[in-house]
Amino acid sequence: MSPTVLVPVQAPAPGLDACLAALERSLPEGAPVLVADDACADPRVGELAAGWCGRTRLGARYLRRERALGFAGNVDAAFADVPEGDLVLLRCDGEPTPGWLTRLQRAAEADPRAASIAAWSGQNELAGFIDASAPATVAEARDVAAGRRTLVIADGNHAADHVLQEIRLYAPLIPEGCYFIAEDGIVDVMDWKEYTPGPMIAAQRFLAESDEFMLDRAQEKFLLTYAPGGFLKRIRPAP
Repeated sequence: MSPTVLVPVQAPAPGLDACLAALERSLPEGAPVLVADDACADPRVGELAAGWCGRTRLGARYLRRERALGFAGNVDAAFADVPEGDLVLLRCDGEPTPGWLTRLQRAAEADPRAASIAAWSGQNELAGFIDASAPATVAEARDVAAGRRTLVIADGNHAADHVLQEIRLYAPLIPEGCYFIAEDGIVDVMDWKEYTPGPMIAAQRFLAESDEFMLDRAQEKFLLTYAPGGFLKRIRPAP
């Protein structure tokens, strides 16, 4: 099954026309594409996207949200819109080059542990990110950390439930005096609705259920940090 290319459209959507034209050039005929309009107020955005979907040789469809969900919410909703197969996220200002999708697929197939594959730069370099919560990944990390001073940093999916799961999974690997750092809790401080509750809330929830760690504010040495409330220091050995 061919992966579906998702193009989430946020106003004012600069470069959308160039993005869609690049898809037309770089994808095979009939390739599935979903253009998800996040209730853009400018009617020209919807007209452009819907018009392209109606005339392209690709298997494209246009979907307009009933209300604006924000970038993250729009992308999350797309997983329900595409219940089967892989989903490839392409920003609406991106201009993919020929062969881009094939390279992504090859990178994904190269490591079965990879949960997501991303373009690392504009030079067609690729990076694969493994599923940190997979049992095999946790077991591998446990073997690497055994008998060593260990620092674990969570800087992937920032949803509070996901980060809390990661803290629970990796906390046993951290020896006394070492840290688990939950990155980007700034989303909670700034109250960015589309990203909250986030890592800082996850850290608070974990501290409420465990007395083996403490919040070390001393590590927040500067006026602003991307990881407020995220420096968790083990103060008691694991049972």
